[in-house]
Amino acid sequence: EDICTWYGISCDEEGVITSLLLPHNGLAGTLPDSICSLSSLSSLDLSENLLAGVLPSCFGDLANLTLLYLYFTRLEGNLPSSMRDMANLQYVDISQNLFSGPFPNEVVCGWSSLIEFASGVDYISGTLDPCLAGLTQLTSLSIEDSYIAGTFPDAIGTMTELQYLWIDNNQLSGTFPSLDMLISLQDMDLSNNNLEGTFPYFESSTDVVRVVLEGNSFGGPLPEWLCALPHLQVLRIADNNFEGSIPSCFGNLSTVYDLDLSSNVFFGSIPSSVGDMLALKYLHLGNNVLTGTLPPSFMQLSSLLWLDLSSNPFDLAIMDLCGPILMLPSLSFLNLANTSTQGSMVYDLFWNENAGNGNPGYTFPNVVSLDLSHNNLSGSIMRIITWWARIADIDLSHNNFSGEIPESIRLFSNVDLTYNPSLSSKLGVLPSFLQPAVGNEITNVTGHFHCPNLISENFDLSFQLDASYYNYSLCTCEGSFYGQNGSCKACPDGADCPGGVGVVVRPGFYPSPSLSVPSALLPCAQVGQAYTPCNPDREYPYKCATGHMGRKCSQCESGFYSYSGVCTPCASRTNGLAVVILVVLVLVFTFVVVFRMRPAPYVPPATNNKFQASPSMKLFLQRTSKRLSVMLTPSSSLSSASAAVDDNSNHHNHRNNTIEMQQGQPATTTTSVHLHAPNISPLSLDDGDDDEEENPSAHREDFQDGVGVGVGTLPYIPSSSSSSTTNENNNNNNNDSINDNNSDDHIIIPPVSLSPSSSSSPSLPSASPSPVVVWRLVLSALMSSSAHTGTIKIFFNYTQTVSSVFSIRFPWPQILLSFTSGVNITNLNFTSIFGFECEFSTSSFRGGFSSMYYLYLLVPLVLLGVGVVVYIIGRFIRIFLVTNKKHNVHYLQRFTSWNLLNDFLRFELFALLLCYFPVARLIMSSFNCEMDPVTNIKYMEAAPYVPCNLLPAGEWLSVLPASVVLLVVYVVSFPTALLVLLIRNRASLTATNSRIREVVGFVYLPYKDNMYWFEFLIMLRSLLLSIFISLLPQSSSIRNFLLPVCIFVFLMLQVKLRPYRDDLDNRLEELSLSAIMMTFAAGMSFQAYSAASSSSSPNIGLNDDQLQDILSTGWLVLLLNVFVLFMFVLRVLVTFIRAPVLVKLFQKIKETLTKTQQRPDGAKN
Repeated sequence: EDICTWYGISCDEEGVITSLLLPHNGLAGTLPDSICSLSSLSSLDLSENLLAGVLPSCFGDLANLTLLYLYFTRLEGNLPSSMRDMANLQYVDISQNLFSGPFPNEVVCGWSSLIEFASGVDYISGTLDPCLAGLTQLTSLSIEDSYIAGTFPDAIGTMTELQYLWIDNNQLSGTFPSLDMLISLQDMDLSNNNLEGTFPYFESSTDVVRVVLEGNSFGGPLPEWLCALPHLQVLRIADNNFEGSIPSCFGNLSTVYDLDLSSNVFFGSIPSSVGDMLALKYLHLGNNVLTGTLPPSFMQLSSLLWLDLSSNPFDLAIMDLCGPILMLPSLSFLNLANTSTQGSMVYDLFWNENAGNGNPGYTFPNVVSLDLSHNNLSGSIMRIITWWARIADIDLSHNNFSGEIPESIRLFSNVDLTYNPSLSSKLGVLPSFLQPAVGNEITNVTGHFHCPNLISENFDLSFQLDASYYNYSLCTCEGSFYGQNGSCKACPDGADCPGGVGVVVRPGFYPSPSLSVPSALLPCAQVGQAYTPCNPDREYPYKCATGHMGRKCSQCESGFYSYSGVCTPCASRTNGLAVVILVVLVLVFTFVVVFRMRPAPYVPPATNNKFQASPSMKLFLQRTSKRLSVMLTPSSSLSSASAAVDDNSNHHNHRNNTIEMQQGQPATTTTSVHLHAPNISPLSLDDGDDDEEENPSAHREDFQDGVGVGVGTLPYIPSSSSSSTTNENNNNNNNDSINDNNSDDHIIIPPVSLSPSSSSSPSLPSASPSPVVVWRLVLSALMSSSAHTGTIKIFFNYTQTVSSVFSIRFPWPQILLSFTSGVNITNLNFTSIFGFECEFSTSSFRGGFSSMYYLYLLVPLVLLGVGVVVYIIGRFIRIFLVTNKKHNVHYLQRFTSWNLLNDFLRFELFALLLCYFPVARLIMSSFNCEMDPVTNIKYMEAAPYVPCNLLPAGEWLSVLPASVVLLVVYVVSFPTALLVLLIRNRASLTATNSRIREVVGFVYLPYKDNMYWFEFLIMLRSLLLSIFISLLPQSSSIRNFLLPVCIFVFLMLQVKLRPYRDDLDNRLEELSLSAIMMTFAAGMSFQAYSAASSSSSPNIGLNDDQLQDILSTGWLVLLLNVFVLFMFVLRVLVTFIRAPVLVKLFQKIKETLTKTQQRPDGAKN
């Protein structure tokens, strides 16, 4: 097949290929070196193909080539140097490729026959060489959109044949040379460079048709010779620094249809001669400093299509500015933006009575786009705006239009009414013809929200409208922000904001200032690891846990009461159980304190014995031995008995007598039994039953019945002589202090008659002990409070302190909170434990902090009231017995010997000591107020719903006076007065007849003689702990530092001083303080663990392994505190077991029971 017949190939007569024209033919790949063999090739056009790679280095062998078109082929590299020998090249277009490197000046300058050269839209850089002026036949030079830099060569201005000079969008700089020799110049485009100087001079180029100089730095006024260019059609000099007025001779440019003078510094009014440029179609005068009005001659511009007068300070009413152009028949695009146009839309703006030939007509008859934005137009948008029938796009943004949008505006295609703040809907809704465009939104970057674009119901109208028109109701906040109606705020810490209105608050936080639009999230009180009252289920909208309400969900609803921080239904508690338990506890407390804490006479403490028994313990041994002497006496041989008792613990000297037991005739046989007690050194503590011992005859009837009345009381049967003496002494000395005599190491059992008794003689108790007697003997040992006073105080101090530590809002495991509920009763918090507020019907009393405050104080007042009631009853009984002395001799002896006033004072003092720590905590909590960071209002930390203000009806003000009075009178003055009392009476603290010892002995007697003041130090510790726990903020790092330091300091003082007389009490105190300090340290570790987990994974919380670690630590803390409580129980048992007489008692009981079973007559006792 003849190759010359192929498409795009031409051959000469000899069949040699001379032309290869294959533009836009889908060729791909690289040019092969074999193309260089086509030595006769004169035309090569491979443009608009997908060629790649570089030109072959042998490409210069195509010496006969005259036409080379390689534009838009994606060739790379640069022109090979061999191409400079292609002297026959006349037409070259290598533009729109990937050529790079410097401009090939040497290659191009070698093409001496070159007529047209085009390159550009590539990566060619470098400068232009003056050698280009040697291309004398060059008529077109185009180097567009490249990176040519440097100055423009002056030699190019001598190319007389040059007609087209296009070197736009490069980086040329410097002053532009004169082009006066370019007499053939017709089209020049030097736009978008960095050229400077005045307007280029080419006055001799009278054939110039197009001049484009925009985007440079030319300056100065426009030359007058421009008006003499008869063929000029396009003059575009925008974005330069030309200045001055527009030449009035422009009216001579009758052939100009495109005039762009925008973005310069032209000033003054527009010359009327511009209206004589009848060929004008495009007039751009925007962004200058033009003023005045449009000349009436503008009405002659019947061919004008585009008029841009924007960004000029005309400062005219809209009718004055638009008057000459209202009826231009060809005008399609009108831009009057930012012209300081003012006023409102008037009727004449839409209708002209003299439209043409004296006939009325609509204004802007053919305008399709109108821009009136960024002006001062005001008033309402007239319904007749749609008389501008041809307008499709109208921009009225950034004005001051007001009122509602007329329905007629729907006839436009694109409307922009944004930034008209006075435009608004009365109902805050969209116009009926608009709806949000799905998936097409406008983002407000500064406001962090996006609003939908608006379209008509038929999707034929795009409407830009401020969201303020419909009150931002359709706008949505971006992710990590929340809010509504255009008010979006950053998502607060502790919440998740998916965008929009919702704020999903994490459990344990409370939104402030409102639930719907929070500015910050406040941490709530957390009850253990698993429970928080604040949005526990992570719900939206926010919801408190069941039964909780108010700020921080800290208040209980009606029908609920607060139990360890959890609002518990009142129906879940047993009705009346709280009152019963309280009464029982008060009665037990009264019995223990009033009847078991009277101190024994002072005896210097022994230092050599490990165990030091109290005087009451020795009394117990003596009384028990006397009971045994009666129980071991056979009733069958007993007719009369006399006993001489050496009682080492009698309170009065007249009790050192011999008690004779007479029943009928004197006994014929007597037996004296000696029961030796171990060598026990007495300890000056509380003896327990002195009031009963003061009047032995008061137990006569009890003894005859075989049952002792008082615990640990020896039954006596005094003789007639001793009886009268005793009665007289008791009446005279019923208020005397306790006295003590020398004591022996053994106890004498009085001689008892062993002869058989007559049938007429009343029988004494049998040898077999009564179960009641045995029980009272055992109880006597247990209730020897003189041996336990120090232990009791240590126990209360420990339980009150450890339960207060558990009240700190650490994330305690649930098992520890259950333990707290048990020990919290020692803090007298019966209101929380038993739900006393449920007993009251009014919600204001049950729900208010002030009500709970006074309910809490009611418990200490009840304890103090019990002492008052007991004292009053005792006084009435005494009066009654004195009035009926003849019939109540032994009762009179018993009650008149009871020192009511001392016991009353002792009871009240103990109640004040017991209540000191819980009341101090309550008072301190009323002064602890925290600031809400959003509202700047202070609220009580103990009751976050109570503001700390001085409003007359405020709850805080209702408790503040009571707290101030109690702080001064009780918290501060009570320990101070107690210390002063002890110091001023320190000489009589050990005196046997001291009333101070009788009333206050239980306060200082548990301590060593030189440590009588140590109770004040204990109270100081309680005061400091109450300050650290209740007065300092829960989140305070200072509290977390000071509290363990305080406990540690007092622990070191305890270890150093060892103030208690009993070594076991010292060890108990050290153990309890250590346990409290380790419990607090565990709470801090729980808090740090939870905080670290929350910061690393706020949306997940603790995982199973972390919860297991916390639970394991919680069990260790629980076992530690249970061990401490066990030590207290063991302390009591050790004291009880140490009583040797109990061992002998049980042995005697066992022997007696054995003998009874072996009696031959089988008699039953």
